[in-house]
Amino acid sequence: MSRLPTQEEFESWRNALGGGDVRPGLVAFIDSLASAAAATSSLAGLCPTGEWTGETLQEAVSDFWCNRLLAGTLEQAFQQTEDPSAFARYLERSLRNMLIDAKRATGAPRLRARIQKILAEGEFESIARPSDPGEEVWGLDTDGWPEADSYDGDEPNLLSHLHSLGLEETLQSSDGRADVVISNKELSRLLQGLFERVHRPLTLNQISTVFRQRFVAHYPPPIVHDDEVAREISGDEADHAEALDAREIASRVLAGLSDRQAVILLERHHENRTLEEIAETHNCSRGTADNEVRRGNEVVRQYVDADSFPVVWKAMLDLSSEGIEVLKATEKL
Repeated sequence: MSRLPTQEEFESWRNALGGGDVRPGLVAFIDSLASAAAATSSLAGLCPTGEWTGETLQEAVSDFWCNRLLAGTLEQAFQQTEDPSAFARYLERSLRNMLIDAKRATGAPRLRARIQKILAEGEFESIARPSDPGEEVWGLDTDGWPEADSYDGDEPNLLSHLHSLGLEETLQSSDGRADVVISNKELSRLLQGLFERVHRPLTLNQISTVFRQRFVAHYPPPIVHDDEVAREISGDEADHAEALDAREIASRVLAGLSDRQAVILLERHHENRTLEEIAETHNCSRGTADNEVRRGNEVVRQYVDADSFPVVWKAMLDLSSEGIEVLKATEKL
């Protein structure tokens, strides 16, 4: 962490900003804050070029000043915080949010576009083409494909079908990209397998949503916007420290869970499915399903005790979901 300003410095910067003056000491502090954040896990994976250097960091800080700080974030930070520590946390989170926004803007659409191209060029058939491209309905271009209504089940069930197909490639995010690294051949295999398992037509929106959920670990975590930061920072100091610790613990828990364990925990604890139902979904024995639930629970217990579970679990949901809960357990763990 960069050196925190004194309370006197903090107050002088706030008063100066109220008069339209940005003090050199404040500029230097924000530079040092960004450097410290880039040297830790706080901004890991968010550099546009894949690795933070003096040049890339300076570009990020310049964008931060232009797009956030001078556009109102700096004034809001002073209004919402009362001491240097809270002020520093507010700014660091805002910088992270800006970088996540930028990364998603440049990288997130690629997987959807690739899926759309594979659907158009592969062994798939467009069944209905409404005015909204996202609602275009697709199916398999094969004999015997059912003339049925589009899939209307819930997304967790669709996700479990996609998980059950497994992976024939090792996936990773590299070079600072916000998109998952996966070949067109593997994407095509997963698309075909999903249609075969669901045995219903799917819209492009349904397909791209469930694929993004499938590879959620390879995308940046959800954005926490500045107004949410303000609510968090304005709380008790100990509560904020606990939330930061919980986020680190949650990352370790999720890293320790396999994809299969994650989706089985979802089915067992959130959807209240029986072991027999889980076994049928994943084409395995009841004993195997039971073992996966037990092993997944053991991973959670390695890092989380009963007292810290609620706040850690909230952090796990924040890290592992984007509009839908990919993994959600209860006190049964």
